[in-house]
Amino acid sequence: MIKIKVFSIKQILYKMIYVVTILGLLIFCIIWFCIAFVLIGEKISKNDIDEFNMLAYETFSKEIFLEDILKSELPIFGALDAEDVSEINEQLEENKEAEGLLLNENMDIEIYEVSDKKYVIPEKYDVELYSNGKVRVGNTRITNYSNIDLNLEELSKPSQIEIAANSRFLIFHTHATESYTVPGNNNIVNYRTTDKTYNMISVGKKLSNSLVGRGFSVVHDEYLHDSPSYNGAYRSSLATVQNYLKTDSYNFILDIHRDALSSNLGFRPTAEIEGKTAAKLMFVIGTNGAGSDHENWMENLRLALMIQNRANEMYPGLFRDLHLSNSRFNQHVSPGAFIIEVGATGNTLEEAQVSMEFLANVLESFTT
Repeated sequence: MIKIKVFSIKQILYKMIYVVTILGLLIFCIIWFCIAFVLIGEKISKNDIDEFNMLAYETFSKEIFLEDILKSELPIFGALDAEDVSEINEQLEENKEAEGLLLNENMDIEIYEVSDKKYVIPEKYDVELYSNGKVRVGNTRITNYSNIDLNLEELSKPSQIEIAANSRFLIFHTHATESYTVPGNNNIVNYRTTDKTYNMISVGKKLSNSLVGRGFSVVHDEYLHDSPSYNGAYRSSLATVQNYLKTDSYNFILDIHRDALSSNLGFRPTAEIEGKTAAKLMFVIGTNGAGSDHENWMENLRLALMIQNRANEMYPGLFRDLHLSNSRFNQHVSPGAFIIEVGATGNTLEEAQVSMEFLANVLESFTT
């Protein structure tokens, strides 16, 4: 007698996810091994490690395999019953929540009305730790990808860095060639281009002009740190920033990027604000969680939280959850340094530029 073992659709699905996940981990380990082999005998700086961590973050997207599989519209899923569909939908909701892609549902986040009066920074923010590991500070949520256990009392304190009318900004781009969806433009390959009309230089220029128009002092560096080679971009941009700091001081040092989700190139986070479609923004704050020296990380985090709390009051939905990382991403150079991710590959350049106008309004609101 021949015995045939029958698996349910659900069992097959989870076995597929398990196998793909294991393969992904093996590939990641092989890459690390190859890099270690090549660099034997050479001096590896902490900044090199930071740079590889950033490349790993962008290469191995945080998108969960289950969502990608279900979006493939395979005919086999037509056999799923109502219970299976319900369970999968719940899993997708949890996955999206882990990425900060859901709106602020079922959370006690208060949205304030915007007035014409000068913005008053609260003496203390209400802080709450959620069961999924996220932390809410005021009306802003932190997704903690670092190894650091956050001190809730420290997070409740507003930043001591003042955003004043005479504040000086340095804007640069570690990954300047990152670009967006531009139909019919053959100069853009794999969402990257050296054409400054379409890459992050254009987004930085929009932010720079918007800040200057509001009375701030701005220096915008347009060097392509990731061209011709993507490797070494963080080392190159660090040297650029350090050269600027030799001759002048800046209150805020902004590294403007575009998010890179390699497993979902159609990802298009947007917010409808005042009749315009804006690309969502995301703070990426580095720490010393990877062992690199970075004494300013908590103050940088508090500053980003202060700005995002204000942005959530003025323009609800403009920002995604704040991303806290182990790597420092050159943010150790000065207080007031952080990365701002502007949209993703699915967004358009116009949507990214709209969000820069709103960001400039948020910063100006601290001074008027």
